Amino acid sequence: GLTTMIGMRKLYKQAVSSIVRASMLSKRIGEKSGLEKGVKILSYNQRSFAETKDPEKAPKEIKAEETGGYYKEKIDKNDVFYDPYNPYVWMHVLPRSWQPYLRFCRIDQNFGRMLLLNPHLWGIAIASPLGGLPDLINLWLFSVGSLFSHAASCAIDDFEDVEVDKKIFRTSRRPLVAGTLTRPKGAVIIAGLLGGTFGVLSMLSPMAIKVGLLATPCVFAYPLMKRFFQYPQVFLAFSLNLGVFMGFGAVANYISWPICLPMYIAGITYTVFYDSIYAFQDIEQDAKAGTFSTSQKFAKHAKIIMSSLAATTVSLHTLAGYFAGLHPAFLAMMGIGGAQLAWMTWKLDVKNAPLCDHLLNISYRYGVWVFMAYMLGVFLAKKKKNPEKKPVEDPTCPA
Repeated sequence: GLTTMIGMRKLYKQAVSSIVRASMLSKRIGEKSGLEKGVKILSYNQRSFAETKDPEKAPKEIKAEETGGYYKEKIDKNDVFYDPYNPYVWMHVLPRSWQPYLRFCRIDQNFGRMLLLNPHLWGIAIASPLGGLPDLINLWLFSVGSLFSHAASCAIDDFEDVEVDKKIFRTSRRPLVAGTLTRPKGAVIIAGLLGGTFGVLSMLSPMAIKVGLLATPCVFAYPLMKRFFQYPQVFLAFSLNLGVFMGFGAVANYISWPICLPMYIAGITYTVFYDSIYAFQDIEQDAKAGTFSTSQKFAKHAKIIMSSLAATTVSLHTLAGYFAGLHPAFLAMMGIGGAQLAWMTWKLDVKNAPLCDHLLNISYRYGVWVFMAYMLGVFLAKKKKNPEKKPVEDPTCPA
């Protein structure tokens, strides 16, 4: 009991010290940079820049030494930035020794977890009984599963890409590359995250388990695809959107191809859309590092290609809703989602890395609109009534 009390006291002191240090450092950064409320310091991996409410005002090119008038300060080798207006400040006030582990698992990337979770949510929503709502247990299981699977996939990507990450400035200070986390520790973390993922998977229906096991090898293969396949985002999209079948199978325990296939292809075009925006940040450095990306192929005609991807995504998601017999009200929310993709395409500037980072961070919202559209369409749809079967008279039976 005494040992536990001493340990708790040390932990409490460490937590208080971290909070005080973060508060003082945040104030110092704010005063030194002259930032006002409404201006957000984004942690652009290993560089930080101030972004006003209008992302277009951010510098088009940010070098390691300067930010063109935008404030940046490196704090230590962990490169942890504190900002009172940052929505993830809760992570930054945790003990400094935890930071490499949290960053290795991308704990601060809620948008990444949502991008992974969205296909599962679509499948769950559209497979729900007409006139009803999605099953809360399935929603909870997939939400918890996404925490483990997203962290595991990011950790695996970092583990396999150490040599490549060294050559790209944006990724050059990730924990394994910077040496703040050792590879043996990274392997243990990955094993733990995969254990959590499979633990959640085992609670799903047999059909969902089969699809989940089918998708697992793809997680390990994706980092290698960037070296040998010129369109790695397409491979990522094929594997990530298997979640459509997992979500549908978890509810129905079978796959309806007329409904799931359009959703799956829509998910593929949607993933290529937002992951290409992500890759536009590193076009030149990817080429120097010898890795491939759709951004290198799309850059010259980015607006046309991205518009086509967005239009295809919305059309196929709408087609899936039609085949599922949803109430026409779902089209209203699909229209809002389509407007989101149209706005992102209109704003896109492939040479503006901060803007691309901003668009990536909000790209998950389209997937949420699709989920809400399917949920509304299912809830308002009328249940199909099976006609009552009349008893068949047997002519051999005496009256």
